[in-house]
Amino acid sequence: MGQFFYSCLLVTFCFLLAQGQRIAVKKCTEYQAVSTAEYFATGPKPVSLQSGCPKSENDRPVPGEFPHQVLLGWPKLDDPDQYDLQCGGALISDRYVLTAAHCLNREPPAIVRLGEFSIRQKDVEQVDVPVESTVVHPEYSASAVYNDIALIKLSEPVTFSRVVQPACLWTEDELNMTVITAGFGLYDILEGDVIDLSRKEPLDVLNTKLCEEQYANLAKFPRGIIDSQLCLGGNQRKADVCLTDSGAPVQVQTSPTTSCTYHVVGIVSTLVCDAVESPSVYTRVASYVDWIEAIVWG
Repeated sequence: MGQFFYSCLLVTFCFLLAQGQRIAVKKCTEYQAVSTAEYFATGPKPVSLQSGCPKSENDRPVPGEFPHQVLLGWPKLDDPDQYDLQCGGALISDRYVLTAAHCLNREPPAIVRLGEFSIRQKDVEQVDVPVESTVVHPEYSASAVYNDIALIKLSEPVTFSRVVQPACLWTEDELNMTVITAGFGLYDILEGDVIDLSRKEPLDVLNTKLCEEQYANLAKFPRGIIDSQLCLGGNQRKADVCLTDSGAPVQVQTSPTTSCTYHVVGIVSTLVCDAVESPSVYTRVASYVDWIEAIVWG
């Protein structure tokens, strides 16, 4: 029944696509307008958006630099009022978060945390929104790494702010640019400290053969690396994100002089952590835009 329902939705959206611009692109234009208005309003007269967009010059993002980035929280066994933040995601509308299906192999998260900057202390603009429901891609199986994508519906619409804004969806098959990954990860744990602040790193789009060499013989890759996956990597130690960043977005900022909005191009799926030049596999968002549109804006 569920498969039939999604098939009907996809047919509907194919019809709409034939009538004009796809809805993900229209929504992106709306999001960019919101971002432009937000950052032009920083002073008594217009300023350049490049200087207005939050952006650090090192690997530690500043508050609001990735306003679509969220964390998924499960109640702690010893303190149900507190949450274990075990996966990431991306806000893509006022009601939906994009994440990895493998993050939902256990029970669904209780909350989605938006506006997080420091895990060790409560941020003034941090917001926890209860989860209403989750949708895992119908072709995902926990025994493999394919179709590793899911959507989380929030219990109420999110109010956008400087530190909470949606991201656009990357809709093109081609991706010939450096992308950015950001997350809390295990960097600080590996260095002997406690997880606190996020980090960001540039990643390059690599030849699929590099990921084939790394993963093709693993049981979870019976078909090797397929078109709906991305092979990404960096040339620095700790260039990938780890564990608590499963489901987090990989993004690009295509027009930093006209909008601070990011496009989500991938979702963290399979990683080799803390390894020099080790490529990792990500879910390619462009391969699933029809499915996402049908649920989020259907």
